[in-house]
Amino acid sequence: MRSFGWLFLLAMSSVVAGEYEADIAIGEWPPFIGSALPGYGPVVQVINEAYAEVGVRTRLGFYPWKRSLQMARQGKWLATAVWGLTPKRERAFYYSRVVFSDELVLVTRSSWPVQVSSLGRDYELLCNKRIAVALGSEVLEDVQQLQAQGCLTLISVPDESTGLEMILKKRVDALYVNRRSAVQALEGLSLEQQQALRIGQAIGRWDYYVLFSRAREDGNRLRDLFDAGLNKLEERGRLQELLEPLQPN
Repeated sequence: MRSFGWLFLLAMSSVVAGEYEADIAIGEWPPFIGSALPGYGPVVQVINEAYAEVGVRTRLGFYPWKRSLQMARQGKWLATAVWGLTPKRERAFYYSRVVFSDELVLVTRSSWPVQVSSLGRDYELLCNKRIAVALGSEVLEDVQQLQAQGCLTLISVPDESTGLEMILKKRVDALYVNRRSAVQALEGLSLEQQQALRIGQAIGRWDYYVLFSRAREDGNRLRDLFDAGLNKLEERGRLQELLEPLQPN
């Protein structure tokens, strides 16, 4: 996920009239979430339908990711979606159950000889390599830890597409990213460029959650209602249906 530095839009989702309203700050992250995507993307559709299952209205605001997190931490917005689990965030937020998960991969040139199966176990294979990570990415801390050991060089890039361009120009050796974002970025390249790149095997997995502010009295209650609605979606197979577009091709 990334910060774009500007307010995208405010959107009201009319779901089901009920006693509660959940206001949720989100950001641009195609193909997961996006103002130009149908229903604002599969993740937003999951959130809206989960709350609809329990009679809760939703109000959504698109903001830069960093601002979304800060406003929810302060209680200005009830929640923000979606984020990974970190100890620092746990102190400020109640976590929902897992909304979805994705594999973590390295994208490299097709000719790159290194085969990494685990970022932790195989870190020596990445020594003296330049690894790109998109600004605001959930996996940034993983690479920062290896850089602190003096093993590799971390290169922050604005987005995944820029990371792929830098690989093609040999300005970095690899892009560390979740698989679905990698696939999305590759689809924007020419066939010749796609053939010059390779998505490696899964070297990790990241879970994503809705974060509910501990600064809000209704935070815990609305987290429980969301989880209950999400469980209902899963029980009747609707959750899997909504997330199907995010499955690896």
